[in-house]
Amino acid sequence: ARVGAQPNDAVHIGGVNVLVSHNHIHHGQYTGIRWRGNDHVMEYNHIHHECYNSSDCGGIHSGRDWTWRGNVIRYNHIHDVQRHHPGASVRGIMLDDEYSAVLIENNVFYNNDLHANIGGGRDNVI
Repeated sequence: ARVGAQPNDAVHIGGVNVLVSHNHIHHGQYTGIRWRGNDHVMEYNHIHHECYNSSDCGGIHSGRDWTWRGNVIRYNHIHDVQRHHPGASVRGIMLDDEYSAVLIENNVFYNNDLHANIGGGRDNVI
């Protein structure tokens, strides 16, 4: 994802039941992991220095469809996700625009603009 800025994600998944695990994702222009769909698991990833050339994004990010449910974000190490350009904040984990039904547990955060953001939605558990 070093070629351009938004919306070049390092990992972009869709569908149902995808596992994203044990990755080292860093120095990306936009989001580290972005997903669409249901029942995905994102775990044991080391994510840092994402959103390098953007604002209003996250190290792990999804949104805009409250029907995508049952996703899990756990055991990740997320740090140094910070805004370098004018605009909205960047987040370690960003659940944007009514995103719902995500379990976020046992992650390690530090030195982020915001560690986790829930932008509406329902049935999210941190």
